[in-house]
Amino acid sequence: MAKKRISDVLIEVLANAGIERIYGITGDSLNSVNDSLRRNGKIAFEHVRHVYIVIII
Repeated sequence: MAKKRISDVLIEVLANAGIERIYGITGDSLNSVNDSLRRNGKIAFEHVRHVYIVIII
């Protein structure tokens, strides 16, 4: 049996809460979260070029 990663559980909780889109800047520390988002397929990840754009959106 495959173990669930924390990032998988996080994305499942967010998807079950009705989250449809996440805005952010990806990096090495978020690779597991990005992978979980891709595998889950229920939440879109919108990459932005600057952190201040995330605040405005």
